[in-house]
Amino acid sequence: LEKDEYSHAPDADPDWQESVVLFAWAPEQKCYFFLRIGHEPNFGPDGMTVVYSNIWADGMFYRNCIELPFSPGHRFAGGCSGGPTLRYEYDGKRDGNHRWTVRDRDVSADLVMQDYMPAFDFFPSDHNLGEVAPHHIEAVGYLSGTVVIKGRTFHLEKAFGHRDRSWGTRKWETIRGHRWGP
Repeated sequence: LEKDEYSHAPDADPDWQESVVLFAWAPEQKCYFFLRIGHEPNFGPDGMTVVYSNIWADGMFYRNCIELPFSPGHRFAGGCSGGPTLRYEYDGKRDGNHRWTVRDRDVSADLVMQDYMPAFDFFPSDHNLGEVAPHHIEAVGYLSGTVVIKGRTFHLEKAFGHRDRSWGTRKWETIRGHRWGP
């Protein structure tokens, strides 16, 4: 549902989280991405924002994986941010695309993903992951945009992308695997 694409109000559970993830690859341009923003507003005394920014581009690698104190400014109606370096936006009224922006030292990226099928939850309704991913959607699509890394510019058109969004109480200790992966 389109409402699932927008930010969700957290409840008071200390394990409540919301996250967005993008995996993308453009082999012709030798560019690959793993981007994630995770908000855990009730974790510890200040809450936490987790940022994973990884871009591989023709032999160069950018990595910025950090934890920040959660700020209400990291959440907004159409998306979320991981501080000043990573931002995700969705606007169904504009064009229904998903925008990712990276701004850091020697790298910038302006990426737009257009789903080529509706987002879905691949877990059956009675799945046993209710304590790990009670609300979860996945989508695949095409990624276009520009990446600049260490002064080199890469133009992407119709790169393959896979994204997910999840929200709700997430109790990591109940999952048998290490982490979700595509």
